[in-house]
Amino acid sequence: LSPSADTTNALDVSAGQSQLASAQLAQTNAKSPATNAGANSRGLANSDVDEGVKKFNEKKYEEAYKLLLSPAESGNPKAQGLIARLYANGWGITRDLNAATEWAKKAAANNNLEGIYVLAFTEKDLSEKFRLTKQAADMGYPLAKAALARNYFFGLAGFAKNETEGMKYAKEAAALNEPSSQAFLGDRYISGTGGVSKDP
Repeated sequence: LSPSADTTNALDVSAGQSQLASAQLAQTNAKSPATNAGANSRGLANSDVDEGVKKFNEKKYEEAYKLLLSPAESGNPKAQGLIARLYANGWGITRDLNAATEWAKKAAANNNLEGIYVLAFTEKDLSEKFRLTKQAADMGYPLAKAALARNYFFGLAGFAKNETEGMKYAKEAAALNEPSSQAFLGDRYISGTGGVSKDP
């Protein structure tokens, strides 16, 4: 998922956005009783998630899917969130919004930000779409902040136009190295819009 002018169409991703994947690898379900076999299994699963995140960031999506599927089925929310994004975009697998939604629900149940944001994409009710996008944004997800920035600034996707809120979210996303928001702010300074002085 990535920001576009309208969150109903927001599904592209750049390498910069997927950096958050590494930060969320620690999210897992409750640990099984400690046994050597269980520890080894968890170690292998975490290794697959690490490698899957790496392949995802490299845009090697078929490889990422193969590595992430088993951990996702075992309850790893990071893997579930990325599987949801792969299905939502049709990267490395046939696009399937129903599957994306189901995986996103599992990830979001563990407060995985990518899962929450995929749910925002697949949600048809605009008020719920807004709530989920804002939830992910307020929890620090750069893509959600970027989506809110554009929808507020331009008054899209059922949003009341609010340039001040749009600029606030754009600056927050840009500070998190979200590329489209950095470009968006650059355009505002070039044109002198959004309450900033023209500074080409």
